[in-house]
Amino acid sequence: SNESCLSAAVKAAWMAMKHVGGKLIICASSIASVGPNALKSTKENLRLLNTDREIEMLKPTMEGFKELAADLTRVQITAEMFLTTNMYMDIASISPLARYTGGDIRYYPGFRADIHGEKLREELQHVCTRDMGWEAVMRVRVSKGWKVTNFYGHMFVRTRDLLVVPNCHEDQTFSITLEPDADVKLDPFVCVQCALLFTTSNGERRIRVHTVQLPTTGNIDEVLDTTDPEAATGLMASLACDKAMEANSKLSDARNLIQNTIGQIVTSTQSHIEAVRPLPLHVLGLLKSPMFRATSDVPSDQRVYYWTRHESISLPLQAALFYPRMFAVHQLSGDEGTVDPNTERVVLPHCIALSAENMTGDGIYLQEDGESILMWIGKAVSPQLLHSLFNIPSLDQLALEMGVMWSFTASQRVTSIIDQLRLDRAPPMMQLILVPQGSQYEVRFFSNLIEDKTIGMQMSYQEFLHRIGGSNQPR
Repeated sequence: SNESCLSAAVKAAWMAMKHVGGKLIICASSIASVGPNALKSTKENLRLLNTDREIEMLKPTMEGFKELAADLTRVQITAEMFLTTNMYMDIASISPLARYTGGDIRYYPGFRADIHGEKLREELQHVCTRDMGWEAVMRVRVSKGWKVTNFYGHMFVRTRDLLVVPNCHEDQTFSITLEPDADVKLDPFVCVQCALLFTTSNGERRIRVHTVQLPTTGNIDEVLDTTDPEAATGLMASLACDKAMEANSKLSDARNLIQNTIGQIVTSTQSHIEAVRPLPLHVLGLLKSPMFRATSDVPSDQRVYYWTRHESISLPLQAALFYPRMFAVHQLSGDEGTVDPNTERVVLPHCIALSAENMTGDGIYLQEDGESILMWIGKAVSPQLLHSLFNIPSLDQLALEMGVMWSFTASQRVTSIIDQLRLDRAPPMMQLILVPQGSQYEVRFFSNLIEDKTIGMQMSYQEFLHRIGGSNQPR
């Protein structure tokens, strides 16, 4: 049977664990279709994708799982979810189990043990063995005259400045937004303090305090000169997700919020355009990412997964989601792919701008977005290179499974580059996906070439700049 009584199973685990709290690992492969909080697969309607009614599939069907998450949080239990599935699961409805308990969702669509098994094993092992803090609460304080307006991340907000995180660990990221009180003369600096109270695995109760002092200014030029494009884009993504979830809002309203915001920034910074030069490129990547891409090729479960993932991942991983890195590995030169003895890191090839103009049919390119590594292999790749990498005489014999099973012994430098990319992003464990030219998997690869016209947004980077008023801005 493919039926699942997820809510009842979680309630049973709550009853068994409530006297001690801890970590609850949920493995599910089908929609929660029976028992309390039963969901219906009929909620998924492919005809609604890329329409004004798509948002209906991106919102929870009921509040039952959020209430269950509140029960878990009260007894210091965090839910970590591993979803291995070939079918619709209504992640929008079950995601509160992770979001409000300090957990995360790991999603493996089209799951096949021979292809995704290694990734599942690595990530499950990491969740089970990483250092943890238990029964944690976090309080954020700011200087007089300032206030916290929003919290972003996976936690339960108990009061205006007190957050509950049953399990805390190094992989979590929390974000806040601040604003000054009205009619208050600002001091030259604002202080933000975060105090985390938690219990170690050895039973010691500890407190960790971080305090930062930041300069304030009323000069817009100074603000723009210090703009962090990755942080600004991440904040726009969070605000857009909030906008989409408002009553009577549509997904297009969230996209319009992003475009209007970047348009206002660019048109107000013509004299300081160099300061925000990377920002429009990152924002274009956000609009073309699975989070907000206006296309029917992003299933509702996948879009909600990316929304949920974005809330808790680190800033470098957010940046990779919006603007992936791409490398050519068919013509490695110098010390590329070897270990630098000074840094003890593998020397990576130079990043290539995300445009098909920088690719050739006889090349092999790696593209990583923090979630997986795509290897595109051109049809004109030399037989010698195919043999050295895959031990095959022609591209026709390349199989998807080779991304997991093949040995790089004949090309240790390519192996080292892939290993270094995985090390840079871990966790998660980035799976290698082979994308031969002309295959169905090319859609995902080329949708990441954000400087070109892509599906869902037939607008190049230069056209986007012209539209938002920054036509004179260099790449």
